[in-house]
Amino acid sequence: MDCQIRHADLGLFQGNLMGIDLWTSQNKFPEGGIRKYSAEEDAQNDMAAIIEAYTKHDSVRFSPSSFSIEPFDREEDEQMIRGAFTSRGAPKIYCDLMLITRYHPEVKKNFRFN
Repeated sequence: MDCQIRHADLGLFQGNLMGIDLWTSQNKFPEGGIRKYSAEEDAQNDMAAIIEAYTKHDSVRFSPSSFSIEPFDREEDEQMIRGAFTSRGAPKIYCDLMLITRYHPEVKKNFRFN
């Protein structure tokens, strides 16, 4: 089952970019979408690493009870990506290409930028 990590205050985990954890509430990189895990065990491992890294700074906000693992919400992921592109005035085709390459790995493998 594909799943995602949600934090009570920070929203959905988007992944890590150059050592910085990204969350939907921060909205710094919405075109990146939501981090999708193909196995719940992988999500649990990331969640444990996040808790371990941040609990020494804020043990209340980063307590295990603040996190949950839930089924991946593709619709929410697509809305986030579409919103990021349209809010910047990007043509719809860029957003469509991003979603196609995100959800269809066989297309991504053969897609070339010239």
